Amino acid sequence: MENETNKNRNNQPPTKKTFWGGYIVAGLIWTIAQSFNKSIIDEFIIVVITIGAGFFYYRLKSKIKFKNEVAKIIIAFVILEIVSGLLIGFLTSLANNWEAVAVRTPLGTEIATRNRDLLTQLNQNQKTYLADFQVRWDTAQNNVDDKTDSKVGYANNITAYKALQKLNDERQDKVVQYFNQASPILAKYSQNLVDVFLQLIKSDEKAKDVYNEIFTAKISYYQALIDNRPEAEISAKAEIVNNAVDKVNAVTQEGAQAQANYQKVSNEVFGR
Repeated sequence: MENETNKNRNNQPPTKKTFWGGYIVAGLIWTIAQSFNKSIIDEFIIVVITIGAGFFYYRLKSKIKFKNEVAKIIIAFVILEIVSGLLIGFLTSLANNWEAVAVRTPLGTEIATRNRDLLTQLNQNQKTYLADFQVRWDTAQNNVDDKTDSKVGYANNITAYKALQKLNDERQDKVVQYFNQASPILAKYSQNLVDVFLQLIKSDEKAKDVYNEIFTAKISYYQALIDNRPEAEISAKAEIVNNAVDKVNAVTQEGAQAQANYQKVSNEVFGR
């Protein structure tokens, strides 16, 4: 008779007080999950797991064989928080890296082919841009005459260096855009490849900054010549130019090393 009474008690619908426990569990899981960066898919997974945790709270609590109500509540809370955290971590990781997982399945050939074709197209677009860029860069450089001794020549040099500075910024923007498009594809093959690629982009940005420093110093120098500034001031500006030029060798070496590292890892991942 007592067993029948306990059975009936366990089968009774949850009271309003019990439901509050489910709300609290769901609220805690939702609150903790908000601290992570999430995509739309991640948000959906979190919502489903949060609702599920709140729903299963009563069922789980009723299965715990403790007479102490507080102990049952704590145990149910801890279990649901741990399980929910593991599920959110696993499912969001799976959702965000499904291609990396699928590439090891029969779908892998199709995915790998699609990724390869997309990467090939991005590479070709970048090569086409850089070829056109080089023509415009050479034209701007040819307009510079550092041996000129006329104000007209100084003005032409200022115009040429401003054009080079603009081209320098444009090229860096295109390189970053290329990285943002290519890195998600590369990440499906090797995170290390993405890391060395990022280092290559950073070294390229340093080179851009150094060359812009040179161009700015050159513009200031020629402007001083046009304005007939005192000889001491012109000499000081010439020294600034020389100091900026001295930095080129260091960033060139760093860029060469970054390029070598990227090529090495790329060969390891894709083969020569």
